Amino acid sequence: MKKMIIAVFLMAFQGVLLAQTQTDPSVHSTCATAAKVCGVYQVYSASKPNQVECIPNLMPQYFKFKMLAPGNIDLNTNSHAGNYTLYGPLNSTGLTACQQISMGQVNQVSGSLSGAISIAHIAGDYILRVNPTSCSGTGEAYRMDISVSSRQSNCKDEQVTCKDCIGSFSPEPGQYLVSAWVKGEAQHKNTSYVNPSIGVTFSGAANTYDFQPSGLIIDEWQRIDGVVTILPGATEINIALKCAAGKCFFDDIRFIPMDGSMISYVYDPVNLRLVAQLDERNFATFYEYDEQGKLIRTKKETERGIMTIQESRDNIYNK
Repeated sequence: MKKMIIAVFLMAFQGVLLAQTQTDPSVHSTCATAAKVCGVYQVYSASKPNQVECIPNLMPQYFKFKMLAPGNIDLNTNSHAGNYTLYGPLNSTGLTACQQISMGQVNQVSGSLSGAISIAHIAGDYILRVNPTSCSGTGEAYRMDISVSSRQSNCKDEQVTCKDCIGSFSPEPGQYLVSAWVKGEAQHKNTSYVNPSIGVTFSGAANTYDFQPSGLIIDEWQRIDGVVTILPGATEINIALKCAAGKCFFDDIRFIPMDGSMISYVYDPVNLRLVAQLDERNFATFYEYDEQGKLIRTKKETERGIMTIQESRDNIYNK
């Protein structure tokens, strides 16, 4: 049985952009609780589809950056009016960033909120205050939705070493295989799922892709396979795991070169025994053990379903 995993990926060619989401705007509403931006940060409130007016008197949101080089902060406040102020670069007087700001010791740049904004900066530490005073629209446009990002922002000095963390993902231009197993709506589990899909888009390139499940459904799971072409002008790739309605589950997600090969291994987290191996086509071989830890059964995931390919038992005769 596959493990059911839901995930959303946001990756960049020039270093990883970490996608962080905060659903409570009150968390970062003061300078002291500013959100550390390590690539991309989004803060939003819950939307109310039947609401006819936006929230009045929205709370300011604060973000902090450590810039390694000159560049731009990209700010997008969907459907909001208001203003922003960028404080910095901060100096090293020994005072906190918030104290420096409150005492007027920091340079600042201000402007009005209007769609997508690009704010220039040099190297150094910064605090960004976003003050969305009002918004317009209903449904998704009703909620507070602020997205900030910068390719020059860095958090390496604050990150904890992690041997299991994913490193930089920077594929070269060329063709790549996108593969995954999905599980969707129950009413279509004997035909073909229609709700789950995988979308791939690029910044700097116009080609887009949307892959649907195909082939037989095996043990309630169906495979998605597709080929994408990364063009030389692309600067960022966005891989979206989509669900048109209800709940969708995604597992065994791969993004590999077309001329490459990949084999994955799954281990039991308690006894560390090998429980599954996924081959070059992303089909699994399952291993089952008895109470003594001896391999007793091997099953193979095929286009005709899961089949037992080997089984053995040991019996010890005692007088």
